[in-house]
Amino acid sequence: MRNVSRVTLSLNGLEQDVPDLPGQVVVNPRVAQRPVVFDGASFGYLATSGESIDPIPGLSAEVEELAPTGAALGPDAESAAVRSAGGVSLVVAGEAAVPLDPRADLVVPAMDGAGYVWSVPRGSPDQLVAFAPDGTDLPLDVPWGGSSIAAIEVSRDSTRLIALLGDGARTQFVVASIERDAEGRPVALGPVALQLDDTPGKPLDVAWLDASNVASLTALPDGTTRLVTQEIGGFASDRQGPDGGVLLDGGNSINDVRVLTSAGALNVRIGVGWQVRAPNLNIRFTAVQQPN
Repeated sequence: MRNVSRVTLSLNGLEQDVPDLPGQVVVNPRVAQRPVVFDGASFGYLATSGESIDPIPGLSAEVEELAPTGAALGPDAESAAVRSAGGVSLVVAGEAAVPLDPRADLVVPAMDGAGYVWSVPRGSPDQLVAFAPDGTDLPLDVPWGGSSIAAIEVSRDSTRLIALLGDGARTQFVVASIERDAEGRPVALGPVALQLDDTPGKPLDVAWLDASNVASLTALPDGTTRLVTQEIGGFASDRQGPDGGVLLDGGNSINDVRVLTSAGALNVRIGVGWQVRAPNLNIRFTAVQQPN
């Protein structure tokens, strides 16, 4: 439903007086415009010139020490969930890394706005666990099936989780609501996952593009990739992705999406095609960001 300007709550026919929420409600939380990348040596924001990487104070050095293979950046760039050969760890600026999930073959972890780290093994889509900042593990039942899972990502308002799963010869692209207790701990996912547009092929990655738009990347049998963008609850559109695409990185609009290839080239959308940014850097991965 679009363009709703007013909602009233009534109980037994009597309209209730609901006070306004305190503070300002952020409708579409924004992330930093520059992508966060790792080139095998340096972790940080890609410089505007595309020629270098600017370190994140108090965080970059600790992430680099783990020899990361994937990461997600927490709110205000003060923490990061990092995947390495030893599993998933939490890095907080100025502190030593805390191991969280030692399971094998984990997907790149996700972080939410409350600092919880979300982790799941690639071959066990039903083994999703959220880890509190103190290391407490919170196993969660999932409302999806599938034989494998390629990627997860928490929305920028921390209310929804998207996942890309393998289901036979097709991908399965879903979104589920996150239920929390009074202290903000995730206690469950909604019992029904909203099925988004899928496509034949191998699932690769997902990304939030803004508060209501998401994207998925799939490798097709002929060696090309397919990028699907979709408004939650709305229509989907798809287009050919760059050859060798492996990872997605979302900006702040449906047109601001980047695709990293297996050759380390970060591609951005230009008209109907793709253009390489940072051609002189061999980027290993991009890191999902939460709003500042």
